Amino acid sequence: MNKSIFIIAVSLLFAVGTAVGRPAPDKKTRYIVLAEQARHYVAIADAATQRIVWTWDVSKSGLPAEHRNWFNCPTEIKPVYGGLCILVVSNGGIGLIRIADHRMIWYAASGGGFPHSAEVLPDGNIAVACSTSNTPAGDKLKIYRVDYDRFPATEAVAVYPLKSGHNVVWDRKNKVLWATAYTTLNAYAYGLKEGVPALTLCESLPLPDGGADPHDLFPAYGERKLWLTTSERLYKFDPKRKRFDEVVVAEELRHLKSASSGPSGYPTIVLRPTEQWWSNALVAIDGTPVYTGPEYFKIYKGRWLLDNTFSYPKNHRLPAKRRPWRCLCGCGPAFPFPARAARGARRFQILIWNTRRHRRL
Repeated sequence: MNKSIFIIAVSLLFAVGTAVGRPAPDKKTRYIVLAEQARHYVAIADAATQRIVWTWDVSKSGLPAEHRNWFNCPTEIKPVYGGLCILVVSNGGIGLIRIADHRMIWYAASGGGFPHSAEVLPDGNIAVACSTSNTPAGDKLKIYRVDYDRFPATEAVAVYPLKSGHNVVWDRKNKVLWATAYTTLNAYAYGLKEGVPALTLCESLPLPDGGADPHDLFPAYGERKLWLTTSERLYKFDPKRKRFDEVVVAEELRHLKSASSGPSGYPTIVLRPTEQWWSNALVAIDGTPVYTGPEYFKIYKGRWLLDNTFSYPKNHRLPAKRRPWRCLCGCGPAFPFPARAARGARRFQILIWNTRRHRRL
């Protein structure tokens, strides 16, 4: 075998990547994913140390310059694919960021409408909720076909009306997509119509308090229920009983932008704006501080970095078909990047060949 051409599989163990790839639900490793709008970050904070341990900065993302402004105002950050990726939504785009290498492995242009949330569908396609705007793209629920070999996507394959779209969640057990539409909570069936992804409205439930500006909709950890925030209250929605139960919170907690819970030892955290729609802190529902960032931080949402079995199966993995990786310097043939990572310690492999030419890498 020619010694100058061979493949070395180098396992890199990242201090951050190990911790945040898929943290075990214990008291030592409690991580929160943040949508931080002051510096256009997607960040991961350690609740125990109050330190930022990982960031994704669009200015250093490697995206083409003309696409970077799609991601300068993150509005959603959902851990997906077993904690390997973050589904990020911003003012002009939607994307999947792989935590281990900070790489955006797929993204799309929203076409306007100020998207506020997104969801991974069972076939890997992505649903996006767009809020009110002064363009025809606002007040919409969109479906994007995800192809890891061809992106960015520039157009949705299906578009539906959704007044003041701020949230969207897949319900794996009931096989419906939930999304609020200003005064109602809608359920949609998802499937293919003549080979094209499509939604069908199945049910529309009136929201409590006449709607009262619904904002976040997110699974309650370990339960078959959803958190729902409105301008005045926090609710848990039970899809089986079709019932909204108010949750008691500290009196000052109003206009909540996000809610997220975890297993024992994880408080339910909410984002209460202290400046317009931001805060530099996340608090428990009794008002106790959980994470406080620098004063300049403008956090819009915060979510525990945990598996979501309400929406996704256990061992949720990226689709087998993935964009191939090339050598670190861009030369040579392509190799498929392994999607699976070792259990426990999060390792990922970079393939390097022709060490005579790449000894400086």
